[in-house]
Amino acid sequence: MISLILAFQYESRFLERVLRDLAPKANELIVALAYEPSEGELKLLSKYPYKLIKVPRMLIEEGLLQRGLQECKGDWILMIRENEYLDSDALKMIDEKNFKEDAYAFRRKVFLRGLDDSIFLFFDFPNPQIRLFKKKCKWDVESNSIIGFNSCRYVPGHIVFDNLNMKLRKYVKTLPIINSSINFLEMGQ
Repeated sequence: MISLILAFQYESRFLERVLRDLAPKANELIVALAYEPSEGELKLLSKYPYKLIKVPRMLIEEGLLQRGLQECKGDWILMIRENEYLDSDALKMIDEKNFKEDAYAFRRKVFLRGLDDSIFLFFDFPNPQIRLFKKKCKWDVESNSIIGFNSCRYVPGHIVFDNLNMKLRKYVKTLPIINSSINFLEMGQ
């Protein structure tokens, strides 16, 4: 049984896509929000059985995922944040449901967008993110990561992080696309 947690600090541009791609694969849908959902979001969610959890803004970091985990009944947890969706290779892995490890880490593709919604920066984030894991695993607030697993495997596919951050959009002019594979570790972080 897979529990899907949507942990959103603010409205997601990808809610419809995430629900279309992942809700049918999950046995349970937990939506943890740090804001009041819009009518449009509620309409999209109403197509699926879901449990809504509201978390006060002051408790965002520890609250969203932690509260979602407390509510999950599934043996497996799949967690997605507001600016994310899974690419087709990652979705295939979820479809197979042949989970042998305690946790699975996805690589991340990051897109940052300018004022006119065009992509001005694209890179592969160097550190994979554990987003599919057994319920026995825990969320560690200090390290901002999943802990408590014995085995973890990197999977094909990516979490796509497509950031349309409003603060960023105010200050960044549209630039041509810069496609890079940045490895922060090699840059002497």
